[in-house]
Amino acid sequence: MKIVKGLTALAVILVIIGFAVWQYWAKDMLVNIQVATAYTAKNICSCRFVTERELQSCFSDFTDDISSLKITEKSNEIISKAPLGLSVSKAKYASGIGCSLVK
Repeated sequence: MKIVKGLTALAVILVIIGFAVWQYWAKDMLVNIQVATAYTAKNICSCRFVTERELQSCFSDFTDDISSLKITEKSNEIISKAPLGLSVSKAKYASGIGCSLVK
């Protein structure tokens, strides 16, 4: 019986620690990842389709390292994916309008 109570107490403590980590670190990191993928998708879409540059040359426009993001091109759309699938953003080009983020 003491083992069950000890394991229950340990589980409760781990849940509290996990919640604290989520509130003070992981939650903000997730928001930053979502912003980074959206920003990257929109800027690369504009570079690729509005200015009609090659996809690889658009990567040099970024001062921050975006090598951890997976950037793919499908017809008139740029998709930016964060590692582990934490965030996926898409930007689509429309003639006369330019690029905009889509869900």
